[in-house]
Amino acid sequence: MGWAHTTQRSRDEHGAVAVLLAVCMTVVIAAAAVVIDAGQVWATRRQAITATDAAALAAAQDFAQWQDGCTSGVAATYLAANTSVLSLDSCTSTGAGTQGTVTVDASGRVDHALGAVVGRDHTEVTSSSTAYFGPATALRGLRPFSLCSQSDAFGAWQASGHSLTTVFRIYYTRDNPTQCGGVVPGNWGLMDFNGGANTLDELRSWIRGGFPESVSVPGWFEGDPGAFSNAMDLDAVLGQEIHIPVFDDATGVGDGAEFHLEGFVSVIIHGFKDNGPESGRYLDIQFTTAVASGSCCGTGALDAGLFGIGLCKVDGRGSCPT
Repeated sequence: MGWAHTTQRSRDEHGAVAVLLAVCMTVVIAAAAVVIDAGQVWATRRQAITATDAAALAAAQDFAQWQDGCTSGVAATYLAANTSVLSLDSCTSTGAGTQGTVTVDASGRVDHALGAVVGRDHTEVTSSSTAYFGPATALRGLRPFSLCSQSDAFGAWQASGHSLTTVFRIYYTRDNPTQCGGVVPGNWGLMDFNGGANTLDELRSWIRGGFPESVSVPGWFEGDPGAFSNAMDLDAVLGQEIHIPVFDDATGVGDGAEFHLEGFVSVIIHGFKDNGPESGRYLDIQFTTAVASGSCCGTGALDAGLFGIGLCKVDGRGSCPT
């Protein structure tokens, strides 16, 4: 009797352990399913944000160049290039002309490999990105050559509606700022974006690769006194498209010279003369329209054909320039 009773109890205990083990395994599998599927959703979500960001920026670039970035198909193209899960729901723009915002909305379905375990076979993923576009008001990578906004060359570029292909000769002499505030003795229209005493190596660095920090306009900036010379390594920009500041006023003498920058313009350097008599030193430039990563917009922003684009909202978070 005792032996039979013990055997029966052992069988009951084994049965209880088996049931408990089955319950635990179910919980473990369900937890694993949740973790795996949640990870898949998170990865898809990050991919979705990247995709709508790229699509919105591409559409903004089209709008800045007088094309409808929503009907051109560029938003859908960039979305598809960055994700195979999401499809374009909408592309909408606000603003007028070459200043405004564009919003790209997309959604898709993430199927769960282990979803049946927890009774959920998929998750809907959405993403929305908004980019701005408009005349640049802050840029990185500026070259330290300034251009008077009242010069004949710049006036012709503006009057043409940014379509002129003429190559202009800009003389960098003592009289360079004459039409924008008067003569600034000891300065040849070169800029000192960060103040202080610039070295020749620093100036060369800015000519080769641009000033590394963001420069915002409008505002007063120091000039960089000294001659426009062959020590500046102008060969580094020959044939290149570069971005330079435009000024509308200048004052001071030498180290005390200051320029009031009001905007930016994009130019291609076709030639230069950096030696010989000071009065004969120049840059040969061709104006061009361009789009750059940077800030934009605002009342009174100078439209010289150089536009800034950037992201300003992701899923409704953030604010866009007005």
